[in-house]
Amino acid sequence: MEDLTGLNILVIGGTGYLGRHIAARANELGAKVYCVSKNKQPPKKKMPGIIYWKVDITNNAEIEILRNVQFEFVVNASGYVDHTYYKDGGKSVIDMHLIGLFNIISCLDRSRLKRFVQIGSSDEYGKVAAPQKESVREMASTPYAYSKVASTHFIQMLYRSEGFPGVVARLFLIYGPEQESNRLIPQIMGAARGVKQIQFTKGEQIRDFSYIDDVVSGIFKILLGGNSLNGEVINIGSGVAVSVRTIIEMISKIAKIKKIKLGGKEYKENENMQLYPDLSKSKRLLTWLPVVQLEKGLKITWGSINNDKT
Repeated sequence: MEDLTGLNILVIGGTGYLGRHIAARANELGAKVYCVSKNKQPPKKKMPGIIYWKVDITNNAEIEILRNVQFEFVVNASGYVDHTYYKDGGKSVIDMHLIGLFNIISCLDRSRLKRFVQIGSSDEYGKVAAPQKESVREMASTPYAYSKVASTHFIQMLYRSEGFPGVVARLFLIYGPEQESNRLIPQIMGAARGVKQIQFTKGEQIRDFSYIDDVVSGIFKILLGGNSLNGEVINIGSGVAVSVRTIIEMISKIAKIKKIKLGGKEYKENENMQLYPDLSKSKRLLTWLPVVQLEKGLKITWGSINNDKT
């Protein structure tokens, strides 16, 4: 395991689901961890040894605080998934992700910066045929997906023009204990527990679900990798393509309930029915493979939820 003692790491979006796991891992490795988030972290959720800054990254005055520390590592896990159309207010989604990234980069002291990891999204691919490969031209179909693609290209431009040590980790679907309740697997598990009533599609979409520990492991492979990674886009996923229907059936079996009713909800407009990654590049560049099998990860996640019936 790497020793990051004496090194500074900045996690933008450090109180979100992915961000707090990244911060916790960096803390375990001995780094001095700084977490930036738009909302103030409640005292009971703060991890010992981590510094929390409440900052709106789209605010030019607030973001100036980043100039106070020289960081060796930065992970930008800021923002949120929001597929609002541009005509309905999607510009604010673009501003949050893209202008926020511009501001972060502008305020960084690069003199000690070893690696900047931009967290990307499988939504960048849009309706590109599966398995999606990093070398294809993206086909973003929402302001959120566009902002992620534009962020990817910005990081690559900085690498080509200025030698900026940036890498894009393009993530597919994440799941695990304590995930936000509006994500797919927590929604399914909520329905299985009878906590909420929710309608599902027929579940024919093919997706890739990665357990949180595997995702964090892949990100740290990128974070601590050599200079040959700079400027790259690297898919991070489980490597297992599975239908949403199968996920629902697996959770129903784990929960020991009757099958959850499917088909009450229409598919999203322009939804890519097959979205799962080609992982050949991550295997080659990172010598990394996920280790938590889907059934095991679902059982762990179900156990964590089922033991806390609120």
